[in-house]
Amino acid sequence: MRTLEKRREAKKVTFPFVISVLIAIGVTYLVFRYLPVIVFEIMMLIIVGLVFAIVLVAHLVLMTLILLPYYAVTKVKLKKEKSKGGYRLNN
Repeated sequence: MRTLEKRREAKKVTFPFVISVLIAIGVTYLVFRYLPVIVFEIMMLIIVGLVFAIVLVAHLVLMTLILLPYYAVTKVKLKKEKSKGGYRLNN
C-alpha cells in the first residue's frame, strides 16, 4: 500500500518536471534554429540606435557651434543702455 502511494507521489512530482524539461528543450531548439535571425535583428537594432545617436549629436553640434553663434552675430542687436551709476574705481 505504501509503495503505491509513493509511486503516485513520484508521478505528481515528475510530471511538472518532465513538462519543464520539454519546454526547455523546445526553447533551446528554437533559439539555435533561429539564432542567425535573432543575432541579425539585434545587430540591426544596435545599428539603428547608433545612427540615431550620431544624428542627434550632429544636430546638437550644428546648433550649438554653428547656428547659435551665427544667429547671435547677425540677428541680435545690442541695446544701448544708459549707465545707472554702478560701481566706480577711485583713482
